[in-house]
Amino acid sequence: MLRYCEVALPVPLRSTFTYLVPVRYDGENIAGRRVAVPFGKRAMIGVALSESACPPPRPRDDSSRQAPANRIKEIAELIDPVAALPAKLLGLGDWISHYYLAPIGETLRAMLPPEVEVRHDREYRLTDAGRDYLKQLVLTAATNAESDE
Repeated sequence: MLRYCEVALPVPLRSTFTYLVPVRYDGENIAGRRVAVPFGKRAMIGVALSESACPPPRPRDDSSRQAPANRIKEIAELIDPVAALPAKLLGLGDWISHYYLAPIGETLRAMLPPEVEVRHDREYRLTDAGRDYLKQLVLTAATNAESDE
């Protein structure tokens, strides 16, 4: 059975986006959890709001037909093992969003602690060859320092 999820993304739009829940997450409640999803040509982290067994209505003028499931993208990854925002906080975020006419995704992002949203664009590791080169530099610097004395 296919499951769909509404995801609030931190974009300046007052709407949510529908994604398929992968089969590997069957049996897991994902509401309130942060999820990584494809959005355009990049990946974004949003908050899962609600689940449904029905696909969203097809946009445009023919709203009586359902959107084809093969055009809806899948959630790439669940970030949190448990809900980052429990149901009461999701409700509060929804109220804040409506009251202040703010985008739901940006509202929920503001409710999360700043360290939760740490991004790593690149990660560097020193290889064995790099360690050997570093030792060589230290030895060369030490030799040069001795000869200057």
